[in-house]
Amino acid sequence: MTAAGWGGRKARVRGAIRIATDADTRAAACNWARLATLGVTHHGGTWTVAPP
Repeated sequence: MTAAGWGGRKARVRGAIRIATDADTRAAACNWARLATLGVTHHGGTWTVAPP
């Protein structure tokens, strides 16, 4: 999504399925970035948190 001139959001792609896919992909990317910031990793089927 990109900012629209009237304060709402404008889809970067056309079509309901593509818009949903784009939103899901962008949300997943934000989630992965947040997990990396927190130091969460995945090894052998388990999630671990880096010590502080």
